[in-house]
Amino acid sequence: MSRLLYWLDNYSETHRNPRNKLIHYVCVPVIFINVFALLNLLPLSEGWTFFQPTAAWILLVIGLAFYFRVSFIYGVLMGLISIAILSLCNIVQRGNEGLFFTVNAVSFVLAWIGQFVGHKIEGAKPAFFQDLVFLLVGPLWILDKVMGLSKNDRERNPSEEESRTGLRP
Repeated sequence: MSRLLYWLDNYSETHRNPRNKLIHYVCVPVIFINVFALLNLLPLSEGWTFFQPTAAWILLVIGLAFYFRVSFIYGVLMGLISIAILSLCNIVQRGNEGLFFTVNAVSFVLAWIGQFVGHKIEGAKPAFFQDLVFLLVGPLWILDKVMGLSKNDRERNPSEEESRTGLRP
């Protein structure tokens, strides 16, 4: 089993209920954007005219190290998405830092409340209670639901049961 399938399958175990999945389809991207937005408000140095290093860039490097390790294609896609989010944050927050912070902080908290409501409906604890890496897997899981690239991986790497029996479960 590939690393990608390992993480996606383990994450999926606590996300089977259709209502919980729907909540996650909305809340995970909101949280992902909010984390970048809030960390983008924390400068690391004075910066240059074209680039202001922020705490969000540290998250980007950590996230991309994980994403590229599990899948080159998803690493590229997550990198492009993350850089687009950071670019938009730089444009929107300029001159509106107070409002930008408030909107992102409130939507961050509401999205987390939504996540926990979803897990109450599911009857399962969030995956990140087992391993904090699942905080990085959530956005990858959403991207996989949109792109469906792990389907190709599954066809090349059948599960143990499929290999043994020749049948798909």
